[in-house]
Amino acid sequence: METTHGRLVHHEVRTNLDVSQIPLAELAAGLLAKLTASSQGGSRFEQERCLAVLLRLQDAIESAVDTQQNRFSMSLAAVQMKNIRYAHYKYGLPLAGAVHVDFGAGAISPAQRMFTHLMLGVRQAHLVELDPIPDVGAVLQSLARLMGETLIDPQRLFADLPITRELILTNMRGFDFAKLRKGDLEGVDPTRLMLHSCLLERAPIGPASVDVVVSNSVMEHVPDPDAAVAAMARITRSGGFGLHGIDTIDHRWYGNPSLPPFEFLTLESKESIVHGCNRLRICDYPAIFERHGFAVLELSQSNPLPMADEVRARLLEPWRSMPAADLLHSWGMFIVRKK
Repeated sequence: METTHGRLVHHEVRTNLDVSQIPLAELAAGLLAKLTASSQGGSRFEQERCLAVLLRLQDAIESAVDTQQNRFSMSLAAVQMKNIRYAHYKYGLPLAGAVHVDFGAGAISPAQRMFTHLMLGVRQAHLVELDPIPDVGAVLQSLARLMGETLIDPQRLFADLPITRELILTNMRGFDFAKLRKGDLEGVDPTRLMLHSCLLERAPIGPASVDVVVSNSVMEHVPDPDAAVAAMARITRSGGFGLHGIDTIDHRWYGNPSLPPFEFLTLESKESIVHGCNRLRICDYPAIFERHGFAVLELSQSNPLPMADEVRARLLEPWRSMPAADLLHSWGMFIVRKK
């Protein structure tokens, strides 16, 4: 409790309402609807108590949503930055003054990854995403929050990269963060951050003009990976880089963990995409990159998943005959360089 306007205000608000059986998403949606649909009533004393509880709720929510599963979170941005830092230090991946492309940037939060690259001094960033953005205002507001959190603690995002608050502010000249905070698109510098709502093959990006192309959980959704990599090769300069994370699991598993994670490899189909994915394995991609002029500098395979004998027996060829090392790793991180 604290003293305000000469009165002692108790901030503890108790309730007899049992919310333990209400799903959190439903409870949060109900609270959001109430907050946005009605103004606070009651006495000033009651309003102060309500605001005190809401501030505590705000702190709890901020802590709860700072997770990699939240595509607007600092935690996710920091994880994504790890691969950039690694490639920068080990292979000289260019940052300051470079041109970067995010292929399949994602409709929910398409700009976050490239926004962090711009903070590091990347000159220009292209976002390539086919799906429409459902809430542009929320995307812009999240960028303003990310900027604020980064200025408070740059090392949380950038770790040991040589970046200061002053340099971040210099690198982000041209962006109006007051407008971004209001969800106003005019806060974006259109000469430095550009969205292309089209296939990568049709994006208005000049040949041999890009230093780095990144993608995350995109290549497995591409019907023609050869065409996608050929498009990357066209826009990437000689010596330029690609960082590509590829997820080869049956994506239905994310919504239904009881489903075998490679169940889609048992289904007869002549379609290139089966339940949203092309069914290529990690071991199929090095030849595709090499075919289009990229040297594979590094491939990290991870997240091997178990497969029951019953599922293995139902696999179609060529997967049934594949060695377990090629078949069961569901994640691959490629670092490639244009020859």
